[in-house]
Amino acid sequence: MIKQVLAAMAISAFAGSSYADILAQWTFNSPTPDANTSTGSLIPSIGAGTLGPFNGVTNTFSDGRINGGSSDPGTTDNSSLFTTNYASWPFGGGIIFRASTAGYTNITISYDIHHSPTSSRYEAVRYSPDGINMLRIGAWIGDSGDTWFHREINLDPFFWSGSANNSSFAIMIHAEIPSGSQSFLASDPASTFSSTGSWAFDMITISGTPTLVPEGGTFAMFTAGLAACIGTVLRRKRLGLRSRTPFRSYSGGAA
Repeated sequence: MIKQVLAAMAISAFAGSSYADILAQWTFNSPTPDANTSTGSLIPSIGAGTLGPFNGVTNTFSDGRINGGSSDPGTTDNSSLFTTNYASWPFGGGIIFRASTAGYTNITISYDIHHSPTSSRYEAVRYSPDGINMLRIGAWIGDSGDTWFHREINLDPFFWSGSANNSSFAIMIHAEIPSGSQSFLASDPASTFSSTGSWAFDMITISGTPTLVPEGGTFAMFTAGLAACIGTVLRRKRLGLRSRTPFRSYSGGAA
């Protein structure tokens, strides 16, 4: 009963704060459509941010429509970010993108990625709470070559401190050598990893829910009611402690 009351009060007090905004999105299409998928842009098509390769990885633009294509709705000018040269050891290269999440919470990261047959099968994702240090979230497994995958990760601020309301927020996606192995594994189980293997990215998106402050009267009413309910809970029984979730490992399917 207490849970239902609290939920109802929270919904009433903070109604309207559940929608998500796109903070930054990279489609890699040319700002002025030119019907040429070998051209494109690293400037976000929505919002503001920066993006680029690191640790020796090189990038060009390629056709985002190959082999089923990405989720980009563009038809004649659908470029993707083509990246290659992932042979660095022991920490594989990749891309880093940055955008401010100031004023937003419940940050979601989504993107499409195409694995060539000889590209790295393991695709690790990290985030930065300070713009410098990169904390591991988990790793996707792309175990099918020449295939597009769609990825989506929600960074609940309870578990991923520093993801919300952060002007220095950043995400790193990089090739990873799996635990127990001495080398990268190829996406195609029948192939061997090669530095000429490639990942192509498209529709990289950072979104979040606005952090809204309710009006004074509503907030006061909510606080008073919350205090009363908490008092009841304390008088009746115990306090429960929510435990931090262990390391998450993501495994996605083809888009």
